[in-house]
Amino acid sequence: MDEVEHFKSKYRARVQEGHRRYAVPKLVSMDPISPSNEHFDLNFEYEPGIQIDISKRDFERLVEMHRWIEDKIQGAYAVGSEAMYIYQQYERELRIRSENPAAKIAYEKYLNILCMVDSYYD
Repeated sequence: MDEVEHFKSKYRARVQEGHRRYAVPKLVSMDPISPSNEHFDLNFEYEPGIQIDISKRDFERLVEMHRWIEDKIQGAYAVGSEAMYIYQQYERELRIRSENPAAKIAYEKYLNILCMVDSYYD
């Protein structure tokens, strides 16, 4: 079961195509050899949105869980832990995998190989 299906079953959510489109910044090449001639203020693309319908109770539970996670991370960061850095790296890698299908496929293959090798260490 993929993450979306898991989310839908866990929160009894209905996910469908949304009515809005969102402007997201394109990646800008900073390569001096092949510079991009596009203006920074015009460097956007539009992606479709999705609409999620869940019960108010489940939504409040999600918000509370998100608040709890952020509080734990901020508290850990305040005492000099690497928790904030790990969290930021995780979000960055998640964004890369979601925007790059080849990276997503490679990551899934890596997880499969890791699971196969992990059974050896049990």
